[in-house]
Parts: sequence; structure tokens; C-alpha cells
Amino acid sequence: MDLHTLIETHKDGRSYQALADSSNGAISQKAFQAIATREIKAFPNAETIKGIARALNVQERRVISALAESLGLCQDDPTGPRSPQAVADLEEQHSKLLEKLHHLKEQIYFWQNHAATYRKYRQHFTRLQPIAQQRPWLIAGTQHQADHMNANESR
Repeated sequence: MDLHTLIETHKDGRSYQALADSSNGAISQKAFQAIATREIKAFPNAETIKGIARALNVQERRVISALAESLGLCQDDPTGPRSPQAVADLEEQHSKLLEKLHHLKEQIYFWQNHAATYRKYRQHFTRLQPIAQQRPWLIAGTQHQADHMNANESR
């Protein structure tokens, strides 16, 4: 809603003098009429915005939003309009972030597989450890090597 529509909607049949009086002296009758009927070319000062809000019994941010729409300023993007260079920079940052995300996904996949393999080998080792202690030749490969290992341990 632009400022002219906001004023007409909340004027409630009051004269511009009555609106000026409701602004507690922030805006004259002549200035209020000019704001309500002429093309808005710039933001008024803070006191004028507060006076309009007071006179119309609306929040100041509604007056500011109506002023912004009257001036054709971007209302959809809360960060305001962006230059082509700013858009290009954002696209480059977005691209780099996507690359990093892809790399992190690959790392997560690698470490999840690594952890799963470790758990699997750990389970096998835990099951085989008592058997290996009872039958050392299984580890050594032959009974002869196992006897040699036992002989070295006893020295």
C-alpha cells in the first residue's frame, strides 16, 4: 500500500487540518495536504514520519513501508536491491559453498565406510583372538613357525 492509499484509508473523513492537529504539531496542514496529494520524491524526515503515524493512528513502520512503495523501492527483498556485481559475488560464493558441501559429503561417506570396516575387523579380531592364543600356528602359518615363535618367547 502506497502512502496516498494509507492516508486515504485512515483519514476517516477528517480534514487535513484535523490530521495536522493530530500529529501534535509535527506537520502543518499545508504539508500534510501536499504529502497526501502530490507525488512523493523522497523520504521525509523522522519527525514527519512520526507525525503521519500519530495522525493516522498506525505504526511508524507502516508509514515507512508505504513511503518505500510510493518511491518504488524494493519491498520484497529485506536486504534491498543488489547491483549486478553483488549478484555475481553472491553466485560465486554460492558455487564455492556447494563445492565445499560436495567435498564434505565425500569425506563423510569415506569416514563412515572406514568406521564400518574398522568395526567389522574389530568384531572378527575379538572373535578370533581366543582361538589364536590357543593355536598360534594359525597366525604363524605353519606349526614349524609357531614352534619357532614359542622358542623365541621362552628365551
